[in-house]
Amino acid sequence: MKLVHHPEYFPRFHTVFWAGLKNLRGKKISVIGHIRPDGDALGSQVALTRVLRALGYDACAVAYSPIPKNLYFLIGDTPIVFNDKNADLRDAAILVDCASLDRVGDLFLSRLPECLLNVDHHISNPGFGKNNIVVTDAAATCEILAGLFIDFDFPIDHATAQALYVGIATDTGQFCYNTTTARVFDLVHRLVKLGAVASAAANELYFNDPLAKRKLLQVFLSRMEIHCGGRFMLSVLHDSDYAETGAAYEDAEGLIDFLRNIEGVEIVAFIDDRTSFAKTSLRSRSSDYDVSKIASEFGGGGHKMAAGYTGKGEWMKIRDDLLAVVKKTLSETDQKASE
Repeated sequence: MKLVHHPEYFPRFHTVFWAGLKNLRGKKISVIGHIRPDGDALGSQVALTRVLRALGYDACAVAYSPIPKNLYFLIGDTPIVFNDKNADLRDAAILVDCASLDRVGDLFLSRLPECLLNVDHHISNPGFGKNNIVVTDAAATCEILAGLFIDFDFPIDHATAQALYVGIATDTGQFCYNTTTARVFDLVHRLVKLGAVASAAANELYFNDPLAKRKLLQVFLSRMEIHCGGRFMLSVLHDSDYAETGAAYEDAEGLIDFLRNIEGVEIVAFIDDRTSFAKTSLRSRSSDYDVSKIASEFGGGGHKMAAGYTGKGEWMKIRDDLLAVVKKTLSETDQKASE
């Protein structure tokens, strides 16, 4: 392995990345992402596992949750164990796209080996690994990995390039969010030259929805609530909604954007009300409204414009508690803007 000096996307993390790789040599490695994986989590797992194996490491991706159907195409021949509470977590762990240790899931957390490398872009990540690469100005964990792989001239095959591309594309909202920088486009340009195919990714991710997802969307929009003069909007889905529409839990992915894209809205929320817990997702239209701070009020975290938390109890109590914090956030932000 050699370090080359073009174009040095993340030079300040070269030393810690190299140290993490040295510590992993000779170990059986589990590459772990967060529960309920999205494109960035799975893309990071697949890409890092493939590159490590190409470099001679004994690495395998391990996922706590089932893989969403529209992300299956990323896996290919990548060694991965998923949806198995008895999965062998091996000698050492690399955590990718996990804002905190508990994001690996309760069953994994109780028997997690030492985390020798933590790669993430969430602002709330405390740096829980022996070696930490937390780049909060990166749009996606896949952006960080792509940059480091290119900095070190590591092998990137077509499948790896596609996984990295998907992670970046999904976490930038198809290159629409304000995290989409010149560095993002430069890296994506390189990934396409290395074999990533944007049209193939788009077809799998966005143009192949099951009918049940559209039925779920109908329910989601019918439950839309408007607060704070239209600046805060939310909706809720219950377990029974999935059963009645025939939708899977993964079909709720992306529904919150139908609220965020409404004129005049600043903050939106989706309360996914399950039998034993409720997962609240938060989004904002502008970094002026930091939803990670809202989520932290309830033990969660994330980014300024995308965050979430999990709680228990009646969804209406969760809604009312959230509404109080959102009103306070809107008021405080407006006051700072006027000063």
